[in-house]
Amino acid sequence: MNYLRSLFLLEVATFAFGASLCCTEEGDSAPLLGYKLNILEGVLISVTDARASILDLRDGEALAGIQERAFAECANVRELLLSDNHIAQRLKERHFLGLVRLKKLIINNSSVRGVEPGAFAASSELEELHLAENRIPNIRENTFRGVPHLLHLDVSRNVIRQIDDGAFDGLGELKELYLRGNRIRSIGALTFRGLQNLQWLHLGENEIARIEERAFGALSKLGGIYLAFNSISAVPENVFVDIPCLTDLYLAYNKLTHLRRESFTGVGSLKYLDIGNNLIGAIDKDAFIGLSNLRTLRLSGNRISTIHVNLSAEAVDLLQNQQMPIVSQDSFRGLYNLKTLLLARNQISVLPYAAFKELRGLKYLDLSENQLHTIKRCALNGIEQYIQINLSGNDVTTVEPLRC
Repeated sequence: MNYLRSLFLLEVATFAFGASLCCTEEGDSAPLLGYKLNILEGVLISVTDARASILDLRDGEALAGIQERAFAECANVRELLLSDNHIAQRLKERHFLGLVRLKKLIINNSSVRGVEPGAFAASSELEELHLAENRIPNIRENTFRGVPHLLHLDVSRNVIRQIDDGAFDGLGELKELYLRGNRIRSIGALTFRGLQNLQWLHLGENEIARIEERAFGALSKLGGIYLAFNSISAVPENVFVDIPCLTDLYLAYNKLTHLRRESFTGVGSLKYLDIGNNLIGAIDKDAFIGLSNLRTLRLSGNRISTIHVNLSAEAVDLLQNQQMPIVSQDSFRGLYNLKTLLLARNQISVLPYAAFKELRGLKYLDLSENQLHTIKRCALNGIEQYIQINLSGNDVTTVEPLRC
């Protein structure tokens, strides 16, 4: 009886999809036949007569699983869309056998529980892989073996805690990697081994507290790193060295309290640095030395209260011995080409003489929502050009000549 019932379910769950329209490589329009799905109790058994280039299985049938070799007759498929299903299983290579021309695979929000090493090797031409919003707990060594042409990989919003050394081996052409919204706590020196062409790395919204030295050293073409919304309490020593193309670095919403001398050594190409919404109250002399190409520095939402001027070495030692956080004129030394400085939502009460004398090219200064009441004489000395200042949200009662 159960056997007959299964046959009946198999029969009624076989659907034929009609003709669709797509563009050829030459730009002409040509009709393609569709495909047939064989589904048994929510499990995709097979796809037959698959002549279409796009196979869209997004949540229409609420798939509960994929049988091995289900796509064995799908040699023409270039895009496979499997999002919004309930595929509560680990993905294996045999699940995707037959998809030899696949370029894009999207399995977002489908309850996937893991990925076996080499799971996508049957699709050696794959260029885009989206696995966001699943239940993947780790990325093991050689997980992406066999897809050397992958350009875009998104495993955001899973439950990833562990990334093995060699997890991304074989992805030498990868350009974008998204790991945001996981539970990653540390980044090892070999975590991103082999990603020599990576240009964008998104690690935001994790639990990262530790990054080993030269963790990004192999990423010689990396242009941007997003590390906001983590638990980083100090800029790790030598962590950003040997990244000659890095232009954008996001470290906002972490737990930084103190920027030490030469915190950003090795990233002289940096143009945008966001360290806003931390707990920064102290910035050492020459903390930004070497960042001569920086155009925008965001320090909003920190705990900077005083910008000291003309401090002697003895005065610095005295303040440090008293555990007083120090930010001085010399904290900004080396930022010759800085155009925008964002200091909103700090605790600055007085803008002193020549506070930003090192920032001669500054054009926009945001001091909004501080505790400013006094702008001292010659406060903008050293800044050579016209400058726009935002003082909204303060209660300024005394403004002396800004330049002299």
